[in-house]
Amino acid sequence: MAIAAPQTAVATTDTGTSATISLNTANDELVLIGVHLRDETIVPTVSGNGLTFVNHADVDNTQGQGGLTLFRAQKPSGVSTGTITVSLPSNTDPVVVIGTRFTGADTTGTDGSGAVEVTATHTGPDPDDNDMLDSILPITDDGWDVGFGWFRGQNNTHTMTTGETALSINQLAGTSGDATNASEWYVTHTTATTVTVGTNNNLDSARDWAMITVSIKVGGLTIEPTGIASAEAFGTPTVAVGAAQISPTGIASAEAFGTPTVGVELHIEPTGIASAEAFGTPTVTTHSIPVPTAVTLTTTDETRIEVGWTWTGTDDLQGFALYRSPDGLTWNTVYNMAFDTATTATQFSYFDGGLRPRTTYHYKVRAWIARPPETM
Repeated sequence: MAIAAPQTAVATTDTGTSATISLNTANDELVLIGVHLRDETIVPTVSGNGLTFVNHADVDNTQGQGGLTLFRAQKPSGVSTGTITVSLPSNTDPVVVIGTRFTGADTTGTDGSGAVEVTATHTGPDPDDNDMLDSILPITDDGWDVGFGWFRGQNNTHTMTTGETALSINQLAGTSGDATNASEWYVTHTTATTVTVGTNNNLDSARDWAMITVSIKVGGLTIEPTGIASAEAFGTPTVAVGAAQISPTGIASAEAFGTPTVGVELHIEPTGIASAEAFGTPTVTTHSIPVPTAVTLTTTDETRIEVGWTWTGTDDLQGFALYRSPDGLTWNTVYNMAFDTATTATQFSYFDGGLRPRTTYHYKVRAWIARPPETM
């Protein structure tokens, strides 16, 4: 199964308190709605098409010039054609809404929670620049990494680069200094390594901007809790396994031959990689590394927190991934720290800015070697 985006719809308003788009949503399709706002204090909601829309992520520009909110939904059954309404209470400024249907995404979880496996947010520059980009660290192979970008100002153009595909870019609402622009685009990844969505100099002049980036997990092949691979199919096939292997992502592959039977049973330990040869006994190679410890949070001002941690592990350390959550359940990538060469440092920290005053945030940090992330 492969991910595809069969439909994207756009709506704009210069001063309105609502905007509507039409999407023909079908069984198991993931729907993402980006609401790009000149006034970042507006709290939008989304409804329609028999879907339950979840406020998935929200980011405000670091200079307070605008922001965007991302909603997700996934229809478990049936087909709906109709209007999706974005409510914008008390809004008097420009807004751009971009909504897209995605097929082939993972269908586990609720309202698309299994399909959107990682989220990254970027509050943009201070001072302005023309480099609207962010990095994200997907968990599984063969996914899509979709960027939603808000940028301000009239007569400004966002340009795609090699490997990027536009879903809808350079959508404009408003005029002069209140002009609000929006783009949605994606790149694909075949292996779960850090991906950059956007590039340097992709805006034609220095501007305020902000981004939300999500990694969409492909559906159709899963690993059960026992570590035994299973897949959705159009029939009820079984496989005779000769020289079966598990790739580093834990997705099984095998050559089939003769009468359909199962020759070996493969199990995956929490940090291990399983392999088996020609109906032999499976072996497991584990590679555990210590977890980061002594995580500290220090408030430096009303919109910024310093996250610190200690590392006393292996020389094979390649980097850290820092995540933030508003509720301890839904986690967004805040920062990916990668080392080009080995480091002997034991103390690390990151300043997380653009936060909302008087708001609770949760953090976690993962260390990784060779193939991130390996341990939390």
